[in-house]
Amino acid sequence: MIPARGSVLDGRFELLGRLATGGMGEVWRARDLEGENEVAVKVLRVEFAGQQQFLDRFAAEARNAQGLDHPGIARLHQHGEVDGLAYLAMELVDGEALSDLLRRRGTLTETETLDILQQSADALEIAHRAHVVHRDIKPGNILLTPGGRVRLIDFGISVGAGQQAITAPGMVMGTAQYLPPEQAMGNSATALGDIYALGVVAYECLAGRRPFTGGNQADIALAHVTETIPRLPDEVSDGVAHLITDMLAKDPAQRPATAGIVARRAADLRSRATSAPGHLPRRGGHQRRSDWTANRPRGVREATSRAPSEPQTRPSFVQQPPKTVASRNGVPRRVAIAVALGVVILVALVTVLALALGGLGESGGATNGVELKASIAMTDRDGTIERVG
Repeated sequence: MIPARGSVLDGRFELLGRLATGGMGEVWRARDLEGENEVAVKVLRVEFAGQQQFLDRFAAEARNAQGLDHPGIARLHQHGEVDGLAYLAMELVDGEALSDLLRRRGTLTETETLDILQQSADALEIAHRAHVVHRDIKPGNILLTPGGRVRLIDFGISVGAGQQAITAPGMVMGTAQYLPPEQAMGNSATALGDIYALGVVAYECLAGRRPFTGGNQADIALAHVTETIPRLPDEVSDGVAHLITDMLAKDPAQRPATAGIVARRAADLRSRATSAPGHLPRRGGHQRRSDWTANRPRGVREATSRAPSEPQTRPSFVQQPPKTVASRNGVPRRVAIAVALGVVILVALVTVLALALGGLGESGGATNGVELKASIAMTDRDGTIERVG
């Protein structure tokens, strides 16, 4: 079966139009013929039909998402396989990605940022209690509805407790601009990594730029490990700055212990801030949801899952000058880490060559001349970085 407009999956989901295409899959707007409502359907690309490693990825996403019941997480309705093509049918959310809002407005107010932070952390707490780590928290995976609600989407590279590894040992998966330092060094993804990534998102909302950048994805990942967090704008209150700084601690043990703690701190700060000039007032003892949909283009509707490698525009800004940190043996820490990463990437390249010669491709496919393949992929399109360590 080749997915096309009018195709019906499993006799239930009629494909109406393609929303996004990526290296591994496509996302379609579809009609659920049983419920007569519209859904988002993520379908494996035809060229990967029947390939077990891709089927396993879809199955893992389904397992991790199906047990998450929270208004801040897009619901998974059904998953299945037709003629070797795995698919996921999900809630179609009427909303705008935070990444689009930031492109449109540049920065958000403290109240808006705290609202998004609180709701996102509440949703993450539910995932983490279910022992699911998202691994790809970023503005593009946070949807904002016209009613002021936040929805987390795309559990495509999430990992669950006891889940058998789909990727090679030591592989780092995520988006370089939001990659926790410990994952950049090849350590396993944990809930504390999601908290770090959400801290990067909050920083970006207030500063209008990400805290770390570089000439390529490896440089950006390295900056997360070695660079000092640039100071937030002076107008950011001390309490909010402290929360974000805590979330961005290099040592995971120094971050808030749970996403629930982040949500409570954000709620407390928002409660205290709502009476300040430029912030939304409290009404009837309840905090009003942020009106981030003002000036939003009409007719915007986002799928609940973005296809892998979906293009996203990244703002450009001046790279922070590197700081040299001496290690115990006198060798600058940045140099030591750079050498280590260089060895890792060399090993990855050898692995890629071997896999390519063997005809394997883990996240394969080509988009605009950038081939996402095997064990390492660094792109300038969406910042996704994969490497073997």
